[in-house]
Amino acid sequence: MDDPHSNINTEKQIIAGQIESLLLAQLQVILSQASIYQQTFANHQQALLAMTVLLNLIQQTIHTTHDILNALKLGESDTPTLPDPIHLTPRELDVVKGVVEGMSNKEIAHELGMTIRTVKFHLDNIFSKLGVTSRTGVAMFAVQHRLV
Repeated sequence: MDDPHSNINTEKQIIAGQIESLLLAQLQVILSQASIYQQTFANHQQALLAMTVLLNLIQQTIHTTHDILNALKLGESDTPTLPDPIHLTPRELDVVKGVVEGMSNKEIAHELGMTIRTVKFHLDNIFSKLGVTSRTGVAMFAVQHRLV
């Protein structure tokens, strides 16, 4: 009979490898963009704006990595429990489901019959309640804790 803890650790290693590959690819894109910006923009103001965009991408990558690593730190029990107290509204759970399915804010809004601004409002509340900083963190948390 297979040891469930061994299976969980193997799954975590596979996920960690996939995440590492995705993050490296994202960082390569950021570095190539930095090189293009440096060569393209003669105007210092344009270069500064472009570098600000890159800084935001890097920060987003760092937040995503942090959320993923936290989500992978699943306890030794087979059945994860929700941290107390987490109370998502039914509408917030609908938004979480859309995030897990890979839908954009626009797609979620269309699917749920709400505005994009309302989706963003729900996401801000979800981020706060779950203690994550990105959509990836929401998706990882939701899957890990079987919210959807």
